Amino acid sequence: MDHFPIYLSTKGQRIVLSGGGEAALAKLRLLLKTEADGDWVHVSVQDNGKGIAPEHLAKIFDPFFTTKPVGQGTGLGLSISFQIVEAHGGRLQVASKPGIGTRFVLSLPLRAHGAEPEPVESLAA
Repeated sequence: MDHFPIYLSTKGQRIVLSGGGEAALAKLRLLLKTEADGDWVHVSVQDNGKGIAPEHLAKIFDPFFTTKPVGQGTGLGLSISFQIVEAHGGRLQVASKPGIGTRFVLSLPLRAHGAEPEPVESLAA
């Protein structure tokens, strides 16, 4: 979570630089939610951005997968995050709908061996 403010700043910069401008940035909404349910703690980050294309959802945690132009991304950020979370016995899940937004849910066990967390819900239309 130490890097979360950097993530938010970077997301805002990408919106402005991608042609969305400050008007698009002003419309961006982020919902941050934390909760615990017995054996797990969950951190959810949801936005109302353009969403992730369905054909990309199955690949976003793959090493070197990126939709950015050559030289603007390595495709390692989500892959490394996924590996770190799994190494700690957790899960990193995503739900997204184009034109609606995206939600990432980080689930970590409160103890070394917890029950499997519930799957992330899809976004409402």
